[in-house]
Amino acid sequence: MNQFELEKLWVSVPGIQGVAYHFGDEVRVKAGEHAGEVGRVVALTEVEPTPVYVVEFMLSGLNLVSQQSNLEPIA
Repeated sequence: MNQFELEKLWVSVPGIQGVAYHFGDEVRVKAGEHAGEVGRVVALTEVEPTPVYVVEFMLSGLNLVSQQSNLEPIA
């Protein structure tokens, strides 16, 4: 599956099983160099073996590629 096909499934209803975040969701990084920083999900790059997202930080505009397990939703 190429990136276009993956993202097409990602934005469809019901989405992709096991994928917790959608485009534009605000998340906080739980660990690592960017721990505590808040950003928004801008892409899904992988599903297997675990979902991997591109997160754009709101203040700096920098991007981070992160596994789902290192992110938490902003309530």
